[in-house]
Amino acid sequence: MKKSIIIISLLLVSVLVTAQDKIRNSNELYIYIENTNFISGVLSYNAYFSIPSIDKRFQGDNYYFNIDYRGLDYKSLFSLGNVIDINTIEYVNPITEFKSMSNCELHNLLSLYKRIYIITDIPKSKLISNKDSSKKHILWYTNYNGTQKDVVHTNITGQNFIDE
Repeated sequence: MKKSIIIISLLLVSVLVTAQDKIRNSNELYIYIENTNFISGVLSYNAYFSIPSIDKRFQGDNYYFNIDYRGLDYKSLFSLGNVIDINTIEYVNPITEFKSMSNCELHNLLSLYKRIYIITDIPKSKLISNKDSSKKHILWYTNYNGTQKDVVHTNITGQNFIDE
């Protein structure tokens, strides 16, 4: 009887440790998006990526990430980010990485991450002032903000928010 209890206890402990390792390994996600996929919000910016919908009733699913101003004063999107060398991190391209997932599966997956970072290319106008030529990308810490179906963002002015 004691042997059974000890074996069951050891199995439970190993299962819990394995589950914690998986959670620990999946606490951070780095997502690469195009530098035109940013929109302004109230005291924040939103980054997003779009994936064609698996559900035939919809054209696409958009996934949004909030980048806060960190206060009440206006800040440019570029000033809120950190210039990085993209070769120093592991990142995913959401269009290829998540294409086989349903909208609900991807929403649940993104909701579980503790830290999500958005990475994009620095526009050419900002690269001129960049002293380190190996750092051609910029990164922001974000909060996952949810998903919407069939939303198409247009930019009438052609303005890239990172260029501000």
